[in-house]
Amino acid sequence: MKQENLSIPFINKKSLLANAPETVAKDDSEQVFDWDNAVVSSDLHDLREKLGRPRLANPKKSVTIRLDNSILQYFKATGKGWQTRMNSALLEWIASH
Repeated sequence: MKQENLSIPFINKKSLLANAPETVAKDDSEQVFDWDNAVVSSDLHDLREKLGRPRLANPKKSVTIRLDNSILQYFKATGKGWQTRMNSALLEWIASH
């Protein structure tokens, strides 16, 4: 194949090696990698336990419940955190009965 038909320029390896410096400056070769402070573990399970928030001793359960619209609107009208307030109201009711 002729050189002018190539889409990439022709590189003469011998001339490239002949013009290369004998040594490379230390500053040029020194590299810093993001992996320098990586946590190394052979067990994926160990790594997964460290990710995220600490687990709660008594985690809440996600449920689907049907409520009267008036109850739902009352708690939603109280703003952000209405589900937590509804949970607290139910806990108070349980404690009093």
